Amino acid sequence: MFRRQAEGLGQALRTRKTDVVHHDLHVDVPVGELLARDVMSSDPIVASPETDVNDLRRMMVETHQRYFPVVSAGTLQGVISFHDVARAVLEEQGFENRMLKAYIRDWPAEG
Repeated sequence: MFRRQAEGLGQALRTRKTDVVHHDLHVDVPVGELLARDVMSSDPIVASPETDVNDLRRMMVETHQRYFPVVSAGTLQGVISFHDVARAVLEEQGFENRMLKAYIRDWPAEG
């Protein structure tokens, strides 16, 4: 399995197309010659494997960051996306809805 130290790796994970368009390079370099290190965020926000999904959702909304590197003991464990978080929330809500419907259907009769 490919593992790299998180230091510096998360920087490349936050590079987005809009970063290239809006990045103020202060140099006259054609876009075709730019490298990831020229436009990447050098200090990305990272998550740990123990980060709560609701905290991830809040962090993603507040920071407008669609992906978070998941880091443990300085090693990249993976990447979690906004889609991953939304799917987990949707699945949890579906489960809760099924449980509530079953509870209502099995409501004891009064008497």
